[in-house]
Amino acid sequence: MSTASNPGASLIGQLGSPPNISLQLLGTHTTGEQTEVDFDLWIDCSKEAKVKSGEFLTGNESDHRFWDQSGESNETFLTTSSGWVKDWLGDKNQERSWTLRKIVSLRDDDSAAIKAHAEGLACSIAYGGSIIVDMHTPPVEADVAANTAEVREEWSFDSPFFSMEKPWDLLIKDAMVDRKRGFISLDKPRQPDGRSALRRAMKVNNTSTVISEVRNDEGLTYTMLQYSKWGSNT
Repeated sequence: MSTASNPGASLIGQLGSPPNISLQLLGTHTTGEQTEVDFDLWIDCSKEAKVKSGEFLTGNESDHRFWDQSGESNETFLTTSSGWVKDWLGDKNQERSWTLRKIVSLRDDDSAAIKAHAEGLACSIAYGGSIIVDMHTPPVEADVAANTAEVREEWSFDSPFFSMEKPWDLLIKDAMVDRKRGFISLDKPRQPDGRSALRRAMKVNNTSTVISEVRNDEGLTYTMLQYSKWGSNT
């Protein structure tokens, strides 16, 4: 959840702005009694977010309004909620303020699918440790004050992993074996030869084995490598 509070019509400008949503992929293994971090990857998912439902609440129940994406109205949430806010702020004879709450939801089955996908990527590069998948959003900062309207938005987002148009899988696997920490992005340039630094080192040091070669429909041959297991608990 995130909360912002400020009197005035500037609320309207924030209604369509998605909250900060980040996915964390944390890979760890245990050595004796020590837990070692192998990689700590963060992915910005804000661009994948969309409003699932919204409410406009005041001290007067008759003023309450509700919108959801499955409703009969063709209007967007931004258009609908802007009307609510303008009506609320339109009475110049009263000093009124507002609170905006942005709630991010992720279904349990979606969370499980993301974790399973991340574990599958780790398995493909012979990672033997544990993977924790966490979703991070800003904390709640304030309560609703007297004579305050509350706009409550529920946001959902699609996992970027499952987009066939974006090569996230290769980026994440490279980041895992590079033991990176921090945000990763498709906008950052890759290594010139298409292989991460650690993957090059693994090949040079003969810690990889060719297990098969696959030819695609265009006649290009891809070499399938098997890597020595790393990041295992001991």
